[in-house]
Amino acid sequence: MNVAEQEKDPTSLLNRVRRLIQLKKSENALTAYAEFVPVYAQPDTYPFVYARANGDDIVLVMLNPADREATAKFSLRPVATGHELLAGSEPKMDYADGDYEVAMAGQSYAIYRLVRRQAPASVNQNQPQPGVGTAFPYPYQSTRRVRYISAAIAASSASEPSSRAACSAVIRT
Repeated sequence: MNVAEQEKDPTSLLNRVRRLIQLKKSENALTAYAEFVPVYAQPDTYPFVYARANGDDIVLVMLNPADREATAKFSLRPVATGHELLAGSEPKMDYADGDYEVAMAGQSYAIYRLVRRQAPASVNQNQPQPGVGTAFPYPYQSTRRVRYISAAIAASSASEPSSRAACSAVIRT
């Protein structure tokens, strides 16, 4: 199938990739600097589930590249009050108070925007609260910081010891 034929077919791979590129550009939680939190990742099994977050915007991504159905049970905090399918196919999903049970068809994916509860009016908006005003509670944030710093260290070459030393100093702070 050539490009001209794919452009006419709304279900073609070309148009799917274009929609995914547009989704990446339009969703704040899919920017390059957004948090990345693995939610369900088991050795030698699928699905792989992760969340991306930027501020109050959270996207849940579920991937099953296997040729068979795959299931997962996981918890995600903060608790979402709703899910909006942005791309992919709707998996079988049971959800209650942040606990998920998902069954995904073979070779499928789903990308959801999570709707979160609003912070209660009694919460001081100037004070950070775990799970309120931040995408994930503080343990996720510290994990993210170490992950980014570890990536920076790995990316620095052996010929730049001062760069590695600077990154290592940040880890200790």
